[in-house]
Amino acid sequence: MNVNLAKPLRAKYGRNERLRKGDKIKVMRGKFAKKEGKVSSISLKFGKVYVEGISMKKKDGSNVNVPLKPSKLQITELNLEDKRRFKRLGKSVEKKEIKLKDKSKEKNKEVQK
Repeated sequence: MNVNLAKPLRAKYGRNERLRKGDKIKVMRGKFAKKEGKVSSISLKFGKVYVEGISMKKKDGSNVNVPLKPSKLQITELNLEDKRRFKRLGKSVEKKEIKLKDKSKEKNKEVQK
């Protein structure tokens, strides 16, 4: 499940990233808009995300986590404890830097003509 990144992260890693347990997110739409929290679990079967601190009270008085759609979320902080994810993000940063260098070279050639 991919989720959009916040602007500071977008500049470094790209437009969106796979959501992982432990990522800090912000709810962008719906009843819980502008609330932030940490991802506690992800249900791939139903396509829902559960966030710590975002829950509703049932009639019997117990709290239950609210399932959220990933399209309504934005990642504000990535959990980089996973070595494979850290390595993959590093590669995407390198690719982005190479593209920026190539674009700047093309602009310099056009200016010189």
